[in-house]
Amino acid sequence: MIRDDLRAALGRALARAELPEPPDGIELEPARSREHGDWASNVAMKLAKVVGANPKNIAQTIKSALEAETVPHLARVEIAGQIGVSLPTAHRITAALAAQGYLARHPKTLQYSLGPAILRLSNLLSDQGATR
Repeated sequence: MIRDDLRAALGRALARAELPEPPDGIELEPARSREHGDWASNVAMKLAKVVGANPKNIAQTIKSALEAETVPHLARVEIAGQIGVSLPTAHRITAALAAQGYLARHPKTLQYSLGPAILRLSNLLSDQGATR
């Protein structure tokens, strides 16, 4: 199910970026190393020869197109990339923050947003600043 969702999202991202699908389709396999995430695709490498572009640039274009839509299974990838930790570590951090109310997860999109504990912290800091 996750693989199918991610493969479909990659297909939509390619269309949004006006890139063709590779002739032999979109491959999505479990990553060889957990440090590199849960899933890997060589779409950018396959398209490099087809479109005559640098695979790194193609990968960035695909990444940008993926970020333009809601792909629930990619939420942790963005968190991991932004804080420079592995995906399993990012998952544990995210789960701990959600358990404490610092993050809230949308039931349909599965994306995270700031939770009620952040509002309480904000109010506490605001109150402290007002009394100083």
